[in-house]
Amino acid sequence: MEIQDGMPRPGKMLLSIVVPCCNEEEGLREFHRRMTAAARALCGQRFELILIDDGSTDNTWKLINELPRKTATSSRSGSRATTGINWR
Repeated sequence: MEIQDGMPRPGKMLLSIVVPCCNEEEGLREFHRRMTAAARALCGQRFELILIDDGSTDNTWKLINELPRKTATSSRSGSRATTGINWR
């Protein structure tokens, strides 16, 4: 992020929120609503919410793709088998 006079430069992303999700179908809509509202209150539209399905066996991946894309940037990552933390 570029800083200008001690503040983030206009038009640049201010906050990136990365959320791994595993079998979160039941609570994901409410989490998305609350997290989006909190991020907007903090930095307006200058944030991105990245939801990552980490090997869910329920409909988490389907729900991630159905959630509203009202954030400034909304990314989705593909489902993969759960492997835990991998430091390479």
